[in-house]
Order: sequence, then C-alpha cells, then structure tokens
Amino acid sequence: MYFSFEIEACTGEYCDRIMTNAVEWVTGWRFENTTGRIGGVRALIDQLSKFNGTDEKVPGETIFEGDLIIPEKGFSSLTVNVNGTKGLFLIVLHPTMDNVHVYIEYGKVASVRYPERVSLIAIPNVSGILEIKMRADADLGLNPVHMCVKCCERASPPMVYITAPKNNSVIHGNQITVEWKIINGTYNIEKVEIRLDNGTWINVTGFNNFTFENLTEGIHVISVRVVDSMGFTGQAKIITKVVSEKESLQEIPLGIIGIILGAMAITVGAFLLLRRMR
Repeated sequence: MYFSFEIEACTGEYCDRIMTNAVEWVTGWRFENTTGRIGGVRALIDQLSKFNGTDEKVPGETIFEGDLIIPEKGFSSLTVNVNGTKGLFLIVLHPTMDNVHVYIEYGKVASVRYPERVSLIAIPNVSGILEIKMRADADLGLNPVHMCVKCCERASPPMVYITAPKNNSVIHGNQITVEWKIINGTYNIEKVEIRLDNGTWINVTGFNNFTFENLTEGIHVISVRVVDSMGFTGQAKIITKVVSEKESLQEIPLGIIGIILGAMAITVGAFLLLRRMR
C-alpha cells in the first residue's frame, strides 16, 4: 500500500499541526489479517468459518470440491454422476455477491440470498448424470466461488398441506385464517413461513395457523413453505376470492330468497290467525 500526504503553499502553525497529525495517524496503522483463502478464492475469515462449519454439519460423501467463476450472463456448469437415487447438497462460498441462482436440467432449483455469502442448497432425489448450472445477478460481472457438492442417501423433503380454507374458496369479509399441516421428512423442520400474493414471507415457525386482515376484494394467492435443517423445502399454495358482505348477499340465488320470504309470510300469517282465534 502506498500513501502520500501533500500540502502546497502553506506555512506556519496550521501547516505544522496538519503534518504532525498526518504522521501520527499513519504511524498508528497496524496490519490485521481479516481474510483467508480456500482453494483459489479469497474471503473474510468469518465467511470461511461459516463455509467450513456448514461443510462439517452436512452429511454425505464429497463428490466435488473446487472453484468456479460465476458470470452475470450465461452460466457456469458442473456435471456430477450420482449412483442410485440420492440427495445432493451444494455448499457455496460466494464472497463477492449476495445472490446465487442455481438451475438443473428440469428447471430452476433455487435463487438464494445469504448476506453472509455462504449458501446451502439442497436437491432431493436425483440420480444419474446431472448438470448443475449457476449464474449471478446482472451487473455483477465475473464472480469467484468455492463449492462443495455432497451426496447422501436418499432424503425425503418435508411436506406441508393447507387444510383451511379450501382451494378456490370464496371468503366473505376482509380477513382469512389459514391453517396447515406439516409432515416431516428425513430432517427436522427449521422454519415455517407464509405469505399473501407476492408479499414478504412471514415467519410462523411453531404455529399451525395465521390470520390475514384488512384484505382487499379480489383474487389472492396464499403460500406456505417449510424448510428443514438441511435446506430441503416443501410448499403449498391455494387461491381464494375475497368478496364484501354486500356482495355476499347479492350472490344468494333468487329461489332461496323466495323460499325465505315465503317462510316469513307463513309465520306472520299463522301469528295473526292465532291472535284472531283468541
């Protein structure tokens, strides 16, 4: 590192004070080693510790570990051969970007955002030769990553079912109480989240219901997802229609309204007849 400090056309007390402060400031610097390397990728010490800790936690046999360059356009790809039907874990250290987009042959697997820049991506039940593609967000150029791929015995992902309301339900009023049931997979559930339409995911871990209030009229999509300790996910969605109380009354068929009015007329007539008989 080169540092220079220059003062032009200045003399006197203020010049001496500025130069003295500059020298004291520079001589007070000290070197602190806050980064390290894994493979050919340099990252912060905390990020390296996170990567190594995740690697130790994840079960299975390592079938690949190495460096890749992730572009903003196109893909970097890695081909692995999985014997039998098993689960894959991708542990990715990406020190120069937050987002990693991962694809395999049948579509997008994950779009993950980890501010600590270490991602764990789980791909359940794969077999044979598999091509894994990765790319970065736009405007990020070329990004070095270090990745470890582990293969474990076949793992079952968690599942979640929305039990209420039913799919395609019509909701009268401006609130919906959503209930769900979770079935554990191979690993323990770590997080449960719910969201309305394309809104923010809400953490509802430990609960089996949630109420959305002050809803607008119209079609709404409700999603619930669960994530286990290894990153496997399960998700359920339903579509509902919210209508106002006034619209609810308008939806009652005319035949039913006629029956109700007829019953009321009979009741009133019987009441008047009884009064005359007295």
